[in-house]
Amino acid sequence: MGRSDRGDLQEEEVIVLFDRVLSKLSSSQIHLLCTLAILGLGILDYQTGVEASFSVFYLLPISVMAWYVHSSACYIYSIVAAVVWDYSNVLAGEVLSHPVFYIWNGTVRLAFFLTVSSLLRQLREQLNREREFSRRDYRTGLWNARAFKEALAVEHVRALREKQPFSLAFLDLDHFKSVNDTRGHEEGDRVLAYVADTLTSSLRRSDVIARLGGDEFVVILPGVDGEAASQVGDKLVQSIRQMSKDNDWPVTASVGVLVHSSPRREDDLKALLRMSDDLMYRVKQQGRDSFVVAGSADLSNLSV
Repeated sequence: MGRSDRGDLQEEEVIVLFDRVLSKLSSSQIHLLCTLAILGLGILDYQTGVEASFSVFYLLPISVMAWYVHSSACYIYSIVAAVVWDYSNVLAGEVLSHPVFYIWNGTVRLAFFLTVSSLLRQLREQLNREREFSRRDYRTGLWNARAFKEALAVEHVRALREKQPFSLAFLDLDHFKSVNDTRGHEEGDRVLAYVADTLTSSLRRSDVIARLGGDEFVVILPGVDGEAASQVGDKLVQSIRQMSKDNDWPVTASVGVLVHSSPRREDDLKALLRMSDDLMYRVKQQGRDSFVVAGSADLSNLSV
């Protein structure tokens, strides 16, 4: 690795570290930091006189506001920065031939700050939209497999911290292929969209619903175990059955609900998902259009 490569790597590490630090700050903390930075630059501008310019450094707090605080506050800070810059120069002894030039210079600086703020804010919003889009299933609007894995890891940490159980409901549609074969893929896509809406309306807002692909769906159920898990399984089966009846579809659901009552740090999250998938296949083998519930500690105790 050459010197330039090592230098680029160090710069990237600094940027990543800078981003991690700022991402952990609250909105009020960033407001305070940027306010102090602008005032500090104004004092430094005054102390060094009109010979030295610190104009480019005012962009730092303005850029931080535009990137990390999701509001129009960056425009207010742009105005404040332009005023502080002009005022510090005047106090330092800046003398122009006509008062109009003070207004002109201030306006140009303000326009520059506002342009940078606007561009950075739009870029941040676009990146957020792209990130959200990459985590969504394009057919149903539910979370995709990638987002589900992240959500499961977050729920595992929460369950450990609060010493709470959680359950995984794995749902597979029965006879979905027949819809595609006899009525076309457009109708099949319509079924998937209706299933997504049915699951969303049937479950709590705190439950995480994802489509893993094809006709497979999975739900994270925070705080759910025991009898509540059975109620969820039954509700999912009944809801899909009613949805199909209303739309004259042959589709039903096979649901496997895995109850994880005692989360541990050494849990294998992939194994938990696989267990819930196995439970769903037991329902398939027993005739479909039903559900089965089991605890992760003892899969031999099944209740249908």
